[in-house]
Amino acid sequence: MKPAYTFSLLVTLSILLLFTACPTKQRTTAILSTNRPEFTSYAELFNSVQDEYRLVIAFNDKPRAQLSDNGGVNSDLVIDVQLNSQQYLNKFASLENLFMEEKLDADRFYPIPFEQGQYDGQQVLLPISFQIPGLMFHAEQQITEQDSFLINLEQVKKLNQEFSSQTEKGFTKLGLSLRWDSSLLYLITLLKETDFHEGSSGSLIWNSQHLKDSVDLIREWTYQINAGLTAEREFSQKFLIEPPYKLIAKKRILCYYTDAADFYSLSPQLRENLKLRWLADEDTISVLPNMLFAGIPHGAPGIEAAKAFITWFSNPASQEELLAATQYKRTRTFGIAGGLSALPKVNEQILPTYYPSLVGYIPTASYLDFPPPMPADWSMLRDQVIIPWLEKQAESETTDELLRDHLATWLRQKPAS
Repeated sequence: MKPAYTFSLLVTLSILLLFTACPTKQRTTAILSTNRPEFTSYAELFNSVQDEYRLVIAFNDKPRAQLSDNGGVNSDLVIDVQLNSQQYLNKFASLENLFMEEKLDADRFYPIPFEQGQYDGQQVLLPISFQIPGLMFHAEQQITEQDSFLINLEQVKKLNQEFSSQTEKGFTKLGLSLRWDSSLLYLITLLKETDFHEGSSGSLIWNSQHLKDSVDLIREWTYQINAGLTAEREFSQKFLIEPPYKLIAKKRILCYYTDAADFYSLSPQLRENLKLRWLADEDTISVLPNMLFAGIPHGAPGIEAAKAFITWFSNPASQEELLAATQYKRTRTFGIAGGLSALPKVNEQILPTYYPSLVGYIPTASYLDFPPPMPADWSMLRDQVIIPWLEKQAESETTDELLRDHLATWLRQKPAS
């Protein structure tokens, strides 16, 4: 249990016991199960702007895990990643009446994540927010002649070679190592269109040739561009004892992997010396496969209150109120639930007014490549299978174990859930 959630959990458990002791056919209070702390303040605002319904937060490390097959309902609303997996889609009630009654409009949302929330011809999930990958540079660094809000790997490679400086004792400056952050190793597979996704049986499948291309690029970066594994390690041991933003400020490294949530968690004073560029392939940004979705489980007694909240939340005007409240409280939570909103209008017209450095740097929908649905256990697969395998490949000049063999071994040893 996370310490920050302990008090909220105790309060929620008391409310749950009260509801259990005093059942009603239709509750005006909805219990939201999520692991996103931002929804505490979102619930507070929702509860304050109307007096018909209330939202109570129940923090849970893995909210989707409570979506059982036995029909039990522990919450009225679930907000989590991977809800668009086929393992979970049939667990949610239809939201079609919200669109039929014109309380919601499908055109408000990015089309692809919106369509991924459909099951058996019915809308059962609403997308909430998503993340896109970036690199942070020194504010004075000239990136391209046009200084676009995008940067691709070829441009980074060229800048890396121009920036790096080496003596007989090793690198004194090093532009970028793909091994500094394992998330960047995984991102290379996205940029190379490895296409990890959920198969018809719920298993993980991918493009083997494009995965090989990803590994080849990672090895080329280390062994040919950065003078080898030993040179990278020695530089890291000598200099990467300080935070990346300090090393960028000292011009010891060229850039470092980040996303908007991490970048804007830095204080404004630190960000003054930095700038963020979205990492892309050509003109396409790969949206990270950790999109947040909201759904109402079948049989939720607080369904009307849950619908009222997601109707209110999915309005651009409401999200502007949430952004204003976040700024007023001076919290360092970025955007909507730590990411870009699932509503293009919020990102393109409202978000830059609260984050002036993003003026002219918000990608429109045509730049975004949304990921397909992932298996229900995607987070574990990424963290315990794919990334460790990529880390091993990055340190070796040959492949002695294929990813499918590594995955098969992991599945055999995986404890029963």
